Amino acid sequence: MSLGIVTGYTGAAHVTADDDAALNAGIIGADDYVLKNGNRLSAAIIDVNTVRISDGDLVIQGRLARLAQGTTEDMTIVNGTVGQKRNDLIIARYSKTDDIESIVLAVLKGTDHPTTPIDPAVATGVLRTGSILHEMPLYRVPINGLVVGAVVQLFSEARTLGEAAETTYGGVGNLKWVKHQNGLIEQWGSIGITSTEAGAIDEIITLPINFTVSNAFFAEAYICAEWNEEFVHVRQYSASQIRIVVQSGLSTSAMYDVRYYCKGY
Repeated sequence: MSLGIVTGYTGAAHVTADDDAALNAGIIGADDYVLKNGNRLSAAIIDVNTVRISDGDLVIQGRLARLAQGTTEDMTIVNGTVGQKRNDLIIARYSKTDDIESIVLAVLKGTDHPTTPIDPAVATGVLRTGSILHEMPLYRVPINGLVVGAVVQLFSEARTLGEAAETTYGGVGNLKWVKHQNGLIEQWGSIGITSTEAGAIDEIITLPINFTVSNAFFAEAYICAEWNEEFVHVRQYSASQIRIVVQSGLSTSAMYDVRYYCKGY
């Protein structure tokens, strides 16, 4: 089959669910995600037999499913057993039967165990290659005897395009940096330090981006050579500088190739 246009007029209906799923997966990612819409499929324990899922949207390998705004769906939990523990899973199940596709919420009942229960197995498939069943874990529901514990979120949330745009990259020469959307900054680079005699050699490096003055940041360094890395140390010097100290054990001059990495806010 030759390359076919999707976003374009061809004279006949030709856009399929697979086309939309491929676009979604290319933008959002090919895994399973909950979108940051509505209540994001939040879960609340109503009673020992009911966990209520609130409205939100999810994407399973590009396939979009929605629990409409303002609606909820109650998931039934089977009673536990006195003296036993169990893990149930609340999942979103994609299935395809006779070319009819669906995504529904369901509960997978775990197996009783006196001390260390494990999660029930979920079905995994690759929809792009023709799999007809795939289950996306949403929550673990721990059960201890007749008591239902706090649910544990298992899904990842998809980043919006706006959030992705907030991750920026740059560099000056061999000094590189990345600033993440949550404010975390990573900076790294290398420098050649020459000793003229035995003893400590200090070098101050000005970083491309300032860290917050009130918060210390993590920094590390090592020597790319046969010398032991214990001879190099790095310290925060200011919000925009680090101080690298090389303890030379040689009696003659030498060049040290020092690599460093810093992380903080």
